[in-house]
Amino acid sequence: MASPLRHSTVGRYLSVYRYVEINLPKTTTAVADTLLLGNAAVHLYLVISAAFPTYVAACLLLLVLGFLTAVVLTVVPDRRPARRGWLLGAATSVLAGGGYLLSRFVALPGMPYTPSWWDFPPGSLVAGCAALYLVLYASVLLGMNTAFPDTTRWRD
Repeated sequence: MASPLRHSTVGRYLSVYRYVEINLPKTTTAVADTLLLGNAAVHLYLVISAAFPTYVAACLLLLVLGFLTAVVLTVVPDRRPARRGWLLGAATSVLAGGGYLLSRFVALPGMPYTPSWWDFPPGSLVAGCAALYLVLYASVLLGMNTAFPDTTRWRD
C-alpha cells in the first residue's frame, strides 16, 4: 500500500484494519490471469468476427497484446516484472472498460450505431472482466490479498 495511505485512517478503513487477509497468492494470480485471458479472448473474437473499422481493429489487437503481455509478466517468479504485469493488466483493463463506455456515449467514426447499444454481450463481458480485475488488483494493493510472487512468503 502506498505510504500516505498506510498511516492514515482512510488506509486503515480500506484495508479493513488488516483483519481480512487472504493467503492464496497463486490462486489470486490465477484468477487475475483468467480475467485477463478472458478479456483477450473476447477482444480477439471481436477482431475476427465483427466488421469494425481498421482503427478499431488495431486498437483491439493492441489491447489483446497488452492483456497477453500482462499475463506473461505476472507469472514470472520475480517481484519486479510481476508488479509491472499487474500494473499493465490494470492499465489495459482501464483502457478496455473506458473504451467500451466511451463508445456507448459517443458515436465513433465509422460506427454510428454504437451509442446506447448496451445490450452487446461481448462488451458487457469486457466491462465485467475489467472491473473484476481492477477490484482484485485494488485488494492486492491494499494488502488484503497476496499475489505471486508474494513478499510475505505465504504458501497456498
